[in-house]
Amino acid sequence: MSDFDVVAAEMNPSGGKCSLGRILRELPEDKAKELEDALTTHSSRVISAVLKQWGHPLSDQSVNRHKSRRCKCDD
Repeated sequence: MSDFDVVAAEMNPSGGKCSLGRILRELPEDKAKELEDALTTHSSRVISAVLKQWGHPLSDQSVNRHKSRRCKCDD
């Protein structure tokens, strides 16, 4: 692994995949459903704040990318 690969992995711990998609897969089913519902009813900023409370700090920009389907979930 080159130095570039090591630094890239450190900068992107999700491995280039959507962090919100990973969180949805890891959450208990009831919390995942609550989050899925919130994605259609609340702002990215509110969702980001709740995720932080749940122990999953994620920027509202990342949430917005997922909401607008510009994330890596479908790759």
